[in-house]
Amino acid sequence: MRLLIPVFSPLMGTWGGLTRVFAVAEGALAAGHEIACCASGDLESRLRQRGYRVFSGPPATMFGLPAALSPRP
Repeated sequence: MRLLIPVFSPLMGTWGGLTRVFAVAEGALAAGHEIACCASGDLESRLRQRGYRVFSGPPATMFGLPAALSPRP
């Protein structure tokens, strides 16, 4: 099976989501599946450092609003 895992962490978020992604990805790989992730920013960098295939996504914004309405803190 081929899995695409979207990884999202809000600007003020934690790394808990990334820890879960690593657990799911490693389990899927161990079972013989292919995985890829969709992420941006630091999450994208960390996934690439761990050797995962990553598709770039748009930068995270507060509440998923367009960047013009969601200035960075």
